[in-house]
Amino acid sequence: MLNHGIEWEKKGTPEKHLFVLDFKKQERLREVEELEKKKTELQSENQSYEEINENLKGQLVN
Repeated sequence: MLNHGIEWEKKGTPEKHLFVLDFKKQERLREVEELEKKKTELQSENQSYEEINENLKGQLVN
């Protein structure tokens, strides 16, 4: 590394080194968690829009 001008940067993180596959699994789990949160938020938002839509339909019928 030193011959090529590359320095080792110590970040001070207590995490253990992971194999590539383990790292990819960990990252996928994080992505899935984020997507599940986003899905829940969008479903809630969609439900609100459906309620508004039903109210507006009711008003048009009257």
